[in-house]
Amino acid sequence: MDNEAGTLGYGYYLNEDKNVCHIHEHYRDSDGLKSHAENFGKVFAKRFMAACTPTKLILYGTPNEAAKSVMEQYGAIYFTKIQHYSEART
Repeated sequence: MDNEAGTLGYGYYLNEDKNVCHIHEHYRDSDGLKSHAENFGKVFAKRFMAACTPTKLILYGTPNEAAKSVMEQYGAIYFTKIQHYSEART
């Protein structure tokens, strides 16, 4: 993550049968997402795609148009936050 300053973290989760993996990635902002996607394409994409078959990419938040244009190649689905639980309680 050193060369991706806007990346805050990654989490990898396997089901019990170890045949489905969910990857949760968290970025500071759209620039962080764009930086990671571009780096992934250059450095990891070939090995990643040989090891698994991605089925869905869901983005939570409001990425800017530059980030969306990069994520289009992965068939991203967008979800925008309506209200956070703690905001609903106050």
